[in-house]
Amino acid sequence: MREFETGATRDADKPVVPSGFLSADALFVFCQYMARHRVQKDGSVRDADNWKKGIPRKAYYESLIRHILELQLQVSGSAASLYPEEEHTLDDTLCAIWFNVQGLLHERALGRDVAPESQKLRVPGEAPAHIAAPPPAAAPHELRHAMEVSLQGGFPRVQLKELPR
Repeated sequence: MREFETGATRDADKPVVPSGFLSADALFVFCQYMARHRVQKDGSVRDADNWKKGIPRKAYYESLIRHILELQLQVSGSAASLYPEEEHTLDDTLCAIWFNVQGLLHERALGRDVAPESQKLRVPGEAPAHIAAPPPAAAPHELRHAMEVSLQGGFPRVQLKELPR
């Protein structure tokens, strides 16, 4: 148990999820980008979490590669663009990359690929998803995983470890 100078107490047996991994400013820009892209070509507005229904990993990957190419064109100062018919800023490109990376991670975390078997993205040597959802009986507020961060070859490596019950 932790006790504060004020006399207040809190349990100390639950790991704290580290904060500071996301920039509030970058997240705000990303949310603005996503809000602008909710309007579909037919004028209807999709739900903000529509993507959680499942998008094939291959679609995320192909879109990611396209946006990385657009990023290369933009930062090299090229007059070429994959989107000549619309204004596509550097922030738009970075947000599109973020969306596709997040979508790929989301599908891997769920251990799914909603594509038909013949169209699934194949990654040689890909390990099965390592992020497990808490069992259905667990209360939604109970933390079941701890995060371990280390450096390997100068790059951060994040692992989730399941906590004992």
